[in-house]
Amino acid sequence: ERAEQGKFWRWGHAMYTFRWLVLVIGIILMLVFAVFAQKTPSMLKDNGFTPKGSESDLGLIQMRDELGVPRTQLNIVYQGRDGLALTEKDQQDKIMASLSELKKLPYVEAVKFVTISRNEGHQDIQAITVSMALDTDPALEKYPEIKSLVHPPSGMDVYVTGGPAILYDMQVASKHDIAKSEAIGLPIALIVLLVVFGTVVGALLPLIVGIMSVTLTLGVTYFIAQHQSLSNFLPNMVTMLGLAVGIDYALFLVSRFREELKAGRNVADAV
Repeated sequence: ERAEQGKFWRWGHAMYTFRWLVLVIGIILMLVFAVFAQKTPSMLKDNGFTPKGSESDLGLIQMRDELGVPRTQLNIVYQGRDGLALTEKDQQDKIMASLSELKKLPYVEAVKFVTISRNEGHQDIQAITVSMALDTDPALEKYPEIKSLVHPPSGMDVYVTGGPAILYDMQVASKHDIAKSEAIGLPIALIVLLVVFGTVVGALLPLIVGIMSVTLTLGVTYFIAQHQSLSNFLPNMVTMLGLAVGIDYALFLVSRFREELKAGRNVADAV
């Protein structure tokens, strides 16, 4: 390849010739896409539990269309403090009164108590079902608004659960886990690279490449998520594979570059 000056030689020569321009473009792209990368987790709404077009998905559609099952439901669970019985009518009235603003939302179809039988001795628990005329994705977007309107009456604690609530919490956890994994993984990777290369610059290069690859990928994913439903597990996969593959192949390139330098070639030829 070197003797014939093929396409890889020309590519390497171009990278060396325009190295500062390549560096500036890379930094600009990373900074721009970093803005969108941090917004990506909030754009991912597909939980992956009910693949579109699957038998379970078709079954849910039939239940909604033919049996009148609400498209989306939330469950609001109240627990009385100090054994406060929530089965009494006055306590139930307080619960319903606390949800008056929630019931005014245009997409809320019904707010009613769960009427199934309860286990003996659990009179301090009461549950509300909120039926909504929203599919999963819109309900997920509206969840913060819904949650802000749920307030516990005096002497009670309140918890919101159901599909949209669980998916929303998964999004928040996913975003938190990305930051946590990077905070743990990157220092460990840096220590390993320092041992391998023995220099700070040599160790940082593969790490920087890995971070750039993850940032750019998440940034591109943000725009794809505008038009396609993507799994909310995607950021974790991108971070895991991006750092692993990015650092791995950068390690190969830096190692080969150093081998060429040790063989007596100048920087341009080594590249």
